[in-house]
Amino acid sequence: MPVVTHTYDYATPRNAPARFIFGHLGPWLYKALNDSKVPKERWVDVANYLTDKLAEGILALEDGPAGIADLHVVDTRGTLVPADLGSTGDNNDWHNEIHPNGQGYEKLAIKVEAQLEALLIGA
Repeated sequence: MPVVTHTYDYATPRNAPARFIFGHLGPWLYKALNDSKVPKERWVDVANYLTDKLAEGILALEDGPAGIADLHVVDTRGTLVPADLGSTGDNNDWHNEIHPNGQGYEKLAIKVEAQLEALLIGA
């Protein structure tokens, strides 16, 4: 059975937690970088580096030396317009620090849909 997954896109560290009925979760990157006293001008670089390393690991599950059969990874890095550093709410393609908004999810869906179509047509 084919499995389709994705990498993540480049999230901007910002004080924009995920809000749920039962409270808030996060922010994650913002808190970690702020608490670690990483200079703010380096936040995006650090977050992008972490995203790239995670993506490389996920992509290696598909194509690496021990690749998983029928795993298909859609590289979604660079799909979304990054949120503005310092913004705290819905901004560009992002609803909060790590989740896209509706417009962002639509952009991601187009990439995933292309992979699904390729699998279905190739079947």
